Amino acid sequence: MAMTPFFLYTYQMELSMVQDIHNVAIMGAGSVGAFYGAKIQASGIPVQYFSPSAKTKVKNLKIKSIWGDFSIHAPFFNDPSQMSPADLAVVSVKALEGIDYKNMLSPVLRKNSIILLLQNGINGEEIIRKIFRNNPVIGGLAFTCINRLPGDVIFHQDYGAIKMGALESRHNILAQSLVDLFNRAGIKTFYGESLRKLRWQKLLWNIPYNSLSVAAGMVTTDVILGNPKLHGLSVAMMEETARIAASEGITISAKDIKQNVENTRKMEPYKTSMMIDYQNKRPMEVEAILGEPLKIARKNRVETPHISTVYSLLHYWNQSNVYHGDSHPLRHP
Repeated sequence: MAMTPFFLYTYQMELSMVQDIHNVAIMGAGSVGAFYGAKIQASGIPVQYFSPSAKTKVKNLKIKSIWGDFSIHAPFFNDPSQMSPADLAVVSVKALEGIDYKNMLSPVLRKNSIILLLQNGINGEEIIRKIFRNNPVIGGLAFTCINRLPGDVIFHQDYGAIKMGALESRHNILAQSLVDLFNRAGIKTFYGESLRKLRWQKLLWNIPYNSLSVAAGMVTTDVILGNPKLHGLSVAMMEETARIAASEGITISAKDIKQNVENTRKMEPYKTSMMIDYQNKRPMEVEAILGEPLKIARKNRVETPHISTVYSLLHYWNQSNVYHGDSHPLRHP
C-alpha cells in the first residue's frame, strides 16, 4: 500500500533524525552506559560520557565482552554543563528518586535531540516527557549481565540485547531507525511496538531476582534457582508481576514465566545490580523496580503479598545505615 503524503513526510523526517546522529551523550556511564557507549564509539560515532564520580577527563575503557574485547579512549565529564549538545542522549543513570533530569539533560539537548531512556523500572519515560515536551522519547530495556571491574574494565558476562520502543506511537518509525543504528554498532537490538509491554517483560526478571539477591542475604542468581524455597518465592513474585501487568491489559503468560526461569538457569552465576549497589553502600532502585509496580497494583486492586513483603524489607535496608563490611543484616554471623 502506498504511503500517504503525511506518513511519507513523517517517515523521511524521523529517518533523517537518526541518520543525522553525529554524536552521542551517555548520561550515567556506569557499567551498562559505558559498555553500550563504547560499542557506539567503536563504530565511529563520537561519544561523550557523564559520570558524577569521574576524576579524569579521558578514561581508557577496557571492554571484556562475549561479543569481543576492545579498548577505547573515552572523554568523561562530572558536570553536564561542560558537555556539548548531542543528537542522542542516552539516559543510563540509576533510576533513583530525586534525580534532577532537567539540569542533567538540558546542556546536552538540542531542539530535536532524541532521548533514549535505558533504565530499569516503569513510568520513567512519562517523567521525562513531562520535563522535555518537544524531544522524542524512546525507551530501552537492556537484557544483559554487565559489571564494572577495577581499572576501568567493563565485563560483559552474558546476554546483551536491547529492546526498544517509543513512548508515543508517532515516534515508532524513529524507534525502529534507532534500533537499526544500534545494530550497525554491533549491539543486538530489537524493536517492540508496545513499550509498556517491554517494561513489564523486564520487570518479570528484575522484580524477583534483583530484590531476592539482596533480601535473601547477598546471593547470586544460581543460589535463588537452586534453593526450593527461594525459587518458589521468585516464581510467586513473577506470577504477581503478571497479574499487575494484566490489570493494564498486558499479557504475560505462564510460558513467559517458565522461559524467564530457563533463561536465568543458562546464565553464569550473576550478581545483580541491586546486590552490587547494596554491597557498595549505594542506593538501590527499590522504588523504580518494586515501588512503582506496587502503586499500579494498589490502583488496580491487584493483591501482591509476596512483592509487598520483599519491598518492605528492601525499603528498610535502603533507608537504613546498618550495613557494615561484609556482613548482611539478614544473614547470621
